[in-house]
Amino acid sequence: MKRLKFVFVLLNVAICASALAQNDPNTFFQEGKNYFAKGEHNLALDAFNQAILMNRNFSRAYTERAKVKIALHRFDEAYLDHNKALEINSEFATYEDYAQLTTMKEDIKGFVFFYNDCISSAAFKKDTLFIDSKVCLDDKYMDSSHYQGHAFVKYISGDVIGAEADALDLLQNDKSNIYANYLLGVIAEKNSKFNEAISYFTKAISLDSTFYLNYYRRAVVFKKMQNFESAIKDLYKAEKLHKTNELVYYNRAVIYLSQENWSKSLRDLNKALKLNASFAEAYFNRGYVKRQLKDFVGAIEDFNMYLRLKPKDINVYINRGNLYMLTSEYLMAQEDYNHAIQLDQHLSVAYLNRGNSHIILGNNAQGCQDFNKAIELGSKYANQKKRLYCD
Repeated sequence: MKRLKFVFVLLNVAICASALAQNDPNTFFQEGKNYFAKGEHNLALDAFNQAILMNRNFSRAYTERAKVKIALHRFDEAYLDHNKALEINSEFATYEDYAQLTTMKEDIKGFVFFYNDCISSAAFKKDTLFIDSKVCLDDKYMDSSHYQGHAFVKYISGDVIGAEADALDLLQNDKSNIYANYLLGVIAEKNSKFNEAISYFTKAISLDSTFYLNYYRRAVVFKKMQNFESAIKDLYKAEKLHKTNELVYYNRAVIYLSQENWSKSLRDLNKALKLNASFAEAYFNRGYVKRQLKDFVGAIEDFNMYLRLKPKDINVYINRGNLYMLTSEYLMAQEDYNHAIQLDQHLSVAYLNRGNSHIILGNNAQGCQDFNKAIELGSKYANQKKRLYCD
């Protein structure tokens, strides 16, 4: 009986020890590292999630989880984890081969590699550009991670020739480097070598078909080549892999707009604006699409939003003024034409359209004065209007 009791006590101790271990964030942290080392990324992510859930200030767990998210191509989330680790304890936010990879949305930004040499002395400006890139060009580390960072920092600093040379050197030693192919594709596109750019992006995709940005950039090149069918296919692939880049939807919307597929263009512009409510060009294009769909009020609302973001765009005042004419808001139309003329006194269409509004409101003398000014600036249509209403 005593022996049984002793065994029971030992069993209870074992169970308690196991329970305590499962309640220890360090246990989950170590499990995460073990899973990551084996390439079991999703299991590693679950383990690090548990560690952080139990200890919100577990800096090393954020750092390691950032590595896992990079491996899963969840770059925006990895960037947030890295920043969180820096906030808690910068000692554990630096690691020798890299500190953080972040994916940027615009082509000129590309990829930026932080490595431990740069953390203390370089920072982001608007989360994209190094304030001091010289330290990041120090040749202290000569591994592939360093050369990737080296090339991308040169690119965003404006040294395109140097970036290209570094990327080509990297490919000499590592022909399967996805990021070198990506950067060379971006540089080829910048130099209008579109077929070459397509080749680099295609190579990068063949190396890793889950990396959305290569599909996106290849689509942009196809779009410039007016190969719209291929561009749309790539943009759908990019969307499937990454649903939070508004430029994917915007570029597809612009292609559909050029094809007069108003419903699909509107759908994609709605998605782009849901992701980025300050996307001025998306408001402009959606306003244009809504006008084609006879939604004049909706188009005016979109042009209103655009002008809040870009109040000096003359063409939008003209476009909105024309919409006010269509909705019989003639005084509002005149106000927009006035704004356009204040911004550019040599814009014939603004005088022509303001002349039309004056004629509709019965102000023939002012209308004819505007027609004369438009004729002086070279408008042929103003001549017709003058003959009709003024002669």
